[in-house]
Amino acid sequence: MYHHSYLEELERALAQSGSPIDAATMGLGARVSRDPAMFRPDERLEIMDRIGLDCQVLSLSIPFSYAGDADMRLRLSQTSNDHFADVIARHPKRFFGFATLPLPDVDASLREMARCLDELHMVGVVFGSNIAGSMRLDDPQLAPIFEEMDRRGTTAFLHPNTPICSGPDLTDFNLNAGLGYFFDTGITVYRMIFSGMLERYRQLNVIVPHLGGMLPVMLGRIEGNYRRSPACQNIPKPPGEYMKELYYDTVSFHPPALRLCADMFGAGHLMLGSDYPLGGGSIDDAVRFVADSGFSESEREQVLGGNAARVLNLPI
Repeated sequence: MYHHSYLEELERALAQSGSPIDAATMGLGARVSRDPAMFRPDERLEIMDRIGLDCQVLSLSIPFSYAGDADMRLRLSQTSNDHFADVIARHPKRFFGFATLPLPDVDASLREMARCLDELHMVGVVFGSNIAGSMRLDDPQLAPIFEEMDRRGTTAFLHPNTPICSGPDLTDFNLNAGLGYFFDTGITVYRMIFSGMLERYRQLNVIVPHLGGMLPVMLGRIEGNYRRSPACQNIPKPPGEYMKELYYDTVSFHPPALRLCADMFGAGHLMLGSDYPLGGGSIDDAVRFVADSGFSESEREQVLGGNAARVLNLPI
C-alpha cells in the first residue's frame, strides 16, 4: 500500500538518475500509481469481509524508499510509515504494518525503526532484496540495524527489489517479474546464510517471499557448495538447516511448489501471502490456493493465520 505523495516524491528522485535500475523502478512506480487498489484500505476491507479474512499486514513493496539523498530517503520512509499508522489507527485489529527504513543510512534507520516499533506499533520491518542496486543485507555497514532487530526479536520481511542485473535483457517479456525478482531474493538469502548472518542473529525472524523463489529447488546445489567450497564452509551447519528456520509466504499459485516447501520446511513455517495487488493476483485466489492444497485442518489454520499471529505477536 502506498501514499500518493510518496510516489510523487520518489518519481522526482528517480528521474534524476540515468541508471537502468532506477529507470526500471520508475516504470514500476508509474504503474503502481495507476492502480486504485494500492491506495484504498476500504476496498481491501470489503474483500476481507467477503472471504472471512480477519486482518492483513501492510508492507511497502517496489518502489522502496532507497532513492535520492539522505533527507529524501528519510522523508519517503516517514511518509510511508505515517500513512500505515493512520490506516491502522482507523482500522485497529484489521490492519498491521511492517516499517520501512531510509536505507542505507544506518543512524537514521535505527531512529526510524525505534519510532515505528515503539510508537507506531509496527510488527516488523520490510527490506528490499537489495538496497538501490548497490548493497545486500549482509553488508557489514548494516550490522547495527540487524543487531538491534535481533536484540528485540523483531521480524524482517524480505521482498524483491528491482534486480541488480536490471537492463534491457530483463525488460523484455516482463522478465523482472517472471524470474528476476526471485533470483535477486535468492542471492540475498544465500548471502545471509553463507556470510554467517543467520547464525549471528538467532532471535531475528525472517520471512522470505514467493515460497523462497528459486531456493527450495536449488538446495542440492547450494548444499554441494557447502560441502566442496572452502568459501562456503564458515558456518557451523548446512545451509538447509538455516532454511528450515526461515518463514515463507505462500505467493506462488503453483501447487507442486507449495507441497515441496511444506515437505522441506513444514506447515509451521508457511504464511499466507497474496502479492495483492502488485502481482495481479487476488486475495481470494491466495486463500483458495492454500485452502485447496491438501493440508490438514490444523495445518491450514497455521498457514492461513496461526503462524503469522505467533511470529508477529499479533494481538488477535
